[in-house]
Amino acid sequence: MLIQISLKLIDIKDVKTLFLIALFSFNSYSVDFSYLKDSTKGLYTDVFIVEKDNEKVIEKYFRGYDKNSKHFSWSMAKTIAGIIFSKAVDEKLIDFDEKLNKYFTYKYRDPSILNIAQMSSGIKFKESYTSVPVDADVIKMLYLDGVKDGSVNYTLSLSPRKELPGKHYYYSSGDSNIMMGILQKVMTKEKYLNYPWVSFFDPLEIKASFEIDSKGTFLGSSYMYMTPEEYLKIGRLILNDGIYKGRRIISKSYLKLLYEPARGAHLNAVGSSMLKSYSMQTSLNKFNPIKSLPPEFSHLPEDSIIIIGHQGQLLVVSKSANLIILRLATDRKKNLDRNKFFKDIYLELKEKNLSYQVSIDSYRNEYDKLEDKAKDKSNLSRLKNIFQFIYVPKLIKRLAAKEYCSCTKVVKRKKELCLEDLKNSLPILPFFIEEKDNIISSSFLFFPAKAEFINEKLGCRLLHN
Repeated sequence: MLIQISLKLIDIKDVKTLFLIALFSFNSYSVDFSYLKDSTKGLYTDVFIVEKDNEKVIEKYFRGYDKNSKHFSWSMAKTIAGIIFSKAVDEKLIDFDEKLNKYFTYKYRDPSILNIAQMSSGIKFKESYTSVPVDADVIKMLYLDGVKDGSVNYTLSLSPRKELPGKHYYYSSGDSNIMMGILQKVMTKEKYLNYPWVSFFDPLEIKASFEIDSKGTFLGSSYMYMTPEEYLKIGRLILNDGIYKGRRIISKSYLKLLYEPARGAHLNAVGSSMLKSYSMQTSLNKFNPIKSLPPEFSHLPEDSIIIIGHQGQLLVVSKSANLIILRLATDRKKNLDRNKFFKDIYLELKEKNLSYQVSIDSYRNEYDKLEDKAKDKSNLSRLKNIFQFIYVPKLIKRLAAKEYCSCTKVVKRKKELCLEDLKNSLPILPFFIEEKDNIISSSFLFFPAKAEFINEKLGCRLLHN
């Protein structure tokens, strides 16, 4: 089977039609949520659910998705992978106080596993998704150099940051995959490849797909696929203190760490909002006592666990409000104003007499003092190394092969819809995508790339060629 791809401009009439459909889809609410479907701003919502007091008060599906459709997690996988890692800690296979160099050699630093879990390893990993970020380590790790070397080896080849482990926070997909590499070191291959299901997914009755790299290491940074209901199960599990159907899934000790802000994030959140609060592979919404700064999101409760992923993924859990917010999306741009989104949900539920306390109720004065809306923005221009762009064809064909494989084989989305989704990730599509015997091939400027579908659990992975 050969799929020919052609690009065409969207007619302005189509844009207007899409906008009207989106507006109509949200007309039953007091607050106008139509912007969540505004393709002119690059927003492509697939699932939007709000669960309050154990009942769904908002439930919407778009673009061919429904409650039974698997959806990619992107970085929401980090929080879930962190919980899976904690199961090995519970079994005393690993200890958070142990050092990285017990498992891998990194000559520049020797952070603790806790430092790594809290995004404070001290490894100089560049996380960027803007434009065609061929110089970003997250892209190199997933689609370029890391395809051959493996995600862990790639990350450990990088130089150190100037900041010391435990004294800062820098969001790093490399740190997440190092954790999965450490987990791989403490058990047999067979146990490792079944561990996420045996320890976590199966007890929760979740049929997740969790993909691996060329070295067989789970890509805990990015690649899980679950249905909306299964993502909600994760939220309900946290809401219910780690217990599902009477069985403890998340230990009390790990829940404590999950809710406790990492000191490094409050000391120096490098490259993030100055209001950033973080714990174990997840964002928090906590007051910063070191700098007397309010929680990052004014219209979320202060006890919120905020699980964030690329292209607009969001899973928010608040025990005090008995609230779960889920948004799954395939956004083209980072145009979703999360503060507005959370405020709109708050106002909508308030209109339904389902109000709850949010951070601005306690920290109004602190928010009023923020002159820059809690965002550090640099006006410095960045020079691009023109030689980096020789990697663009390789990135395009590899990303296309991998994501098309996962979309068609794991999510089981229609092929034409998968191609549309790819347009939200790439500036241009490969000349062709070809499928044969569970191998997806793509070609761009005569450079081929291949991705292999392994099975329902392990999904797809790129093949080095």
